[in-house]
Amino acid sequence: MDEVLELLWPEMDPQATRANLRVILSMLRKVFKRLDNGKNGFPNLKREDNKLSLALGKSGWTDVDEFLGQIKLAGYKEKRSLWAEALVHYEKIVELYQGDFLSEELYADWCYMEREYLKDQFLTSLMKMAECHERLNNLPEAISTLYHALKVDMYREDAYQKLMILCSEAGRKGEMIRAYNLCRKAIEEDLELELSSETRDLFKRISKPLEENSELDHVRLSLVN
Repeated sequence: MDEVLELLWPEMDPQATRANLRVILSMLRKVFKRLDNGKNGFPNLKREDNKLSLALGKSGWTDVDEFLGQIKLAGYKEKRSLWAEALVHYEKIVELYQGDFLSEELYADWCYMEREYLKDQFLTSLMKMAECHERLNNLPEAISTLYHALKVDMYREDAYQKLMILCSEAGRKGEMIRAYNLCRKAIEEDLELELSSETRDLFKRISKPLEENSELDHVRLSLVN
């Protein structure tokens, strides 16, 4: 409740604004009741000790609850190898996630952990969505999904690794090399950290056929000449 008082009346004494808050809560409850047509008395505002909460009732709905519910459903389908059905839920997750949670409060400590948690859940969902596309042999869609993940978090090294593998499998060798270079720039230049040995070894392993093909082409040219 202190956060609400500070947000609504930042220049006033909190003790003096508590009466104002009671009036506003009463008005809001009437508005909510009118919008609900008196069916359930929800949604409504509840005040408990020093906390305020929004009670939605059984018929209530929030995008955050729906977002987390879709993640559970997608995981349930994945465990049963129902990749196409899982994709339906992941598409809904992408539709629901409209950016950082409470982005207008980016510097508020009280919602920081929730914001980071939801963002991590979204990124993990994108990684799993890419896997579903891969299982269904939809490599272009899987690659596009990984780019989406990197747009949200350009320092996600596991997304670069998967992107490199899928680009190699799709025959997009130049794109695979660019993915590695982008990863190296993000980690080494931007973050000033050392690129993981896993990423380096992966690049060496999947780029080796490129070197072998290059050497073979050189031999062929020599024979022609």
